[in-house]
Amino acid sequence: MRLLGVNKGWTCTAKMLRNGGAAAYLDGHIIAIPEERVIGRKYAPGYSRALRTLLRTQGLSVGDFDTIGVSTCCEPQHFALRGHELEGHPRLQTINHHMSHAALAFYASGFDHALVVVIDGGGNILAGDAGQPSYEDWCYRPRYLNIQRLNYLWTIRHSSARIAGHLVT
Repeated sequence: MRLLGVNKGWTCTAKMLRNGGAAAYLDGHIIAIPEERVIGRKYAPGYSRALRTLLRTQGLSVGDFDTIGVSTCCEPQHFALRGHELEGHPRLQTINHHMSHAALAFYASGFDHALVVVIDGGGNILAGDAGQPSYEDWCYRPRYLNIQRLNYLWTIRHSSARIAGHLVT
């Protein structure tokens, strides 16, 4: 199995997304190339040069991958499909920002079962569903997170207190 993952460099509203790059899972091996290492600029956005380097060094083309995942932040998840050089590719799929954090934490943990909590300052905007915040004011209203069919009302100002109340020492 061959999987390719890239991080979109700019949102559709022109916000720069730092720490871009390209990573591939190639028949049991992972190869990751940060964009900043290829272009020599710290926190470089996007994946264009990293992807070209990965493909060249492995003797592959984009068509050699079974699935291509693209992640974004600070915009609705489906916007990840637009505004970059892989736009329109038939194997392109979006990867949820927070689920990618959770997957990395879980799969690197070594546990068969675990509770993973992801809290960061951004992520995908959950817009488009009835009752969800609009794209323009997403950061000022409560957000709903749907994880394994459980809906939680989540507000930034109460999140620490709610989590602390559930922690067992």
